[in-house]
Amino acid sequence: MKELDRMKDQGPTGEELQLVKNRLIKSKKMSMQTQMLGWGGTKYRTLYYPDSVWTIEDWFKEVSAVTADEVKQVANRYLTKDNWYLTVTGDLDNAFLQSIQISCKVKSSDVSLR
Repeated sequence: MKELDRMKDQGPTGEELQLVKNRLIKSKKMSMQTQMLGWGGTKYRTLYYPDSVWTIEDWFKEVSAVTADEVKQVANRYLTKDNWYLTVTGDLDNAFLQSIQISCKVKSSDVSLR
């Protein structure tokens, strides 16, 4: 929760943003090495925007142009306390569940030990 709050209040640092951009671009380049994976994103883009000419270079430019302020705006719009779920698996005990309740400010009726 602290990290989500930080994204909403401050946005990512320049270093964090650049790291994500680099990973997205490198991952896309790797996926372009096979015909099926490389074609996947382009076909969906073409379906949604049939009248526009779009290339993978355009995608690289769009990713590179994302700003910390834009990330902050998206975080504030979509990362609200009412639109996410926390799923935890493994060996849980009541103390752990209570800590989740405190840090996430959830109602006790929303937390159960199964």
